[in-house]
Amino acid sequence: MRVEETTDYSIFKYLLGNRAIDENNKNRIKSSIEKKNLFSPIVVNEKMEIVDGQHRFAARSELGLPIQYIIVEGYDQEEVSILNSNSKNWSMMEYIRSYAKQGYSEYIKLLEIINEYNKLPSSIVIGCCAGTVGGHRSDLKNGKFKFANESKTSSILNHVLDFKDLFDGYNKTSFVNAIIQIIREKGTIYDREQMKHKASVNPDKMYDCTSTNNAVIMLEDLYNFKSHNKISLRY
Repeated sequence: MRVEETTDYSIFKYLLGNRAIDENNKNRIKSSIEKKNLFSPIVVNEKMEIVDGQHRFAARSELGLPIQYIIVEGYDQEEVSILNSNSKNWSMMEYIRSYAKQGYSEYIKLLEIINEYNKLPSSIVIGCCAGTVGGHRSDLKNGKFKFANESKTSSILNHVLDFKDLFDGYNKTSFVNAIIQIIREKGTIYDREQMKHKASVNPDKMYDCTSTNNAVIMLEDLYNFKSHNKISLRY
């Protein structure tokens, strides 16, 4: 492939769905270029949309330096996603925003829920939507994210928030996965208000657990504490 060079920055376009420019990243690249201007062409498609190297483009254009570029026909957002699925540079939120911009309905809904439940870490919100915290990253990065059970998502997230001021480990993976499991498997017999009351009057009964199963057992013990009609919250 032939490498072209130009100082006409106006011919380039940012690709819809690509991540927003990270000012810190751009400034680091600018500092690096000022120290040693290494050859590093960007990749564009036939529409002159930047497929790879938008931060390098922003840095070099701000420094008034020529842009070296390679044209690869047919590259679009799908190829960008594939390139970035192997990169550690993109965060989960950048993938979500990217796919939402492209009109993926599941990602649009996911982004809305993350914004609505901004009191919780985004990783926890994503996990509650996916049906498990962790283990969803590959599908999310590849545009294949699906809600495990959208109708129960709000119940799960609101119940996690019930514990926010009662238990320091409320946003730990094992604890949140236990909540997901209980509502998914025992939702018809489980009384959220009863659990919320038991947690508020017996906070000392809660402790960090190393596994989801142990967290379910801990919550079961708390739920049944001093109750006449005890129920199982396990499988």
